[in-house]
Amino acid sequence: MTKWLRNCTFLVAGGLMAALVAVPLASADASAVPTAGSESAAATVRDLRNLGYNVQLNWVNGSYGVGLSQCTVDNINTTDIVTAYVDVDCPK
Repeated sequence: MTKWLRNCTFLVAGGLMAALVAVPLASADASAVPTAGSESAAATVRDLRNLGYNVQLNWVNGSYGVGLSQCTVDNINTTDIVTAYVDVDCPK
């Protein structure tokens, strides 16, 4: 095998390995995603993070200063493979 061909082989193999590493090892099972309103916002955030999502909170009502354990979840959007968007309703 020539040096040029060997280098090309290493480049292709390295590129394939990098592509495999970049792909998430496991995507979240849709049935494992919590249902909006079934638990506190804090529990929902914990569950989504445990499934591998980054969580983005959207306050639709209430105060930012209230603990998430006192808030409810109005909607969960997991159409993005990496980020879960959670609409939170907190007391004032």
